[in-house]
Amino acid sequence: MLPLAPSDGFLRGGFRGIPRCIDRGSDSRLSIQSAPPTIYRIDRTDRIIYVDEAWNEFARQNGAEGLLSRVLGKNLWDFVSGRELTQLYLEWFGRIRASGISSRLNFRCDAPDRGRLMEIQISPRLGGVVEIQCQMIAEWPRPAVYLLSDVPSRSSELLVLCSWCKRARIKKEWVELEEAAQRLGYFEGTVVPTISHGICQVCTDQINGQILGTRNRGPRRLR
Repeated sequence: MLPLAPSDGFLRGGFRGIPRCIDRGSDSRLSIQSAPPTIYRIDRTDRIIYVDEAWNEFARQNGAEGLLSRVLGKNLWDFVSGRELTQLYLEWFGRIRASGISSRLNFRCDAPDRGRLMEIQISPRLGGVVEIQCQMIAEWPRPAVYLLSDVPSRSSELLVLCSWCKRARIKKEWVELEEAAQRLGYFEGTVVPTISHGICQVCTDQINGQILGTRNRGPRRLR
């Protein structure tokens, strides 16, 4: 699950951003965030070698106490599910290392009772090290989505979420998570499916555009 924020399994996240029902200019439910970014780094073999305190604190606030000890020193790809998503990131990271150019995108990193729009910036460092920063841009409340709750057990059925925009795949259609819960009847007290992560075509196309775009930019000095 990649877009790399320390909640719900460490790595994940959308391009579609703030829902249309939230007025960006005047809606008091929308909280514009200015908290410091969370930061971690991986070495040339993609082993996690550094996690900052902001990352660790964000994990604690989202019910992931002790997550740091489970990820430091581990390979990044141990925390990423889905062949297509893994391949996409491998290519993206490879281009960033080869070009020496930073890249950034927006993604969704939702909690059960709130939506979050975040930005990820991936930057090359010396020796093949890559630094990943995640910055919260905005947060808004919503009715709790039971599908995302920390339930004691789940069924063997899989529900695939887009790792970037948080939409759910129902057959060949990608829909908002709230709509998926309504359609499939997943409410509090029901047995919910196991969450798996993939990537929808819209987000695939946008990430691919970002990856290919790095070849056409000027060089940037590594720090």
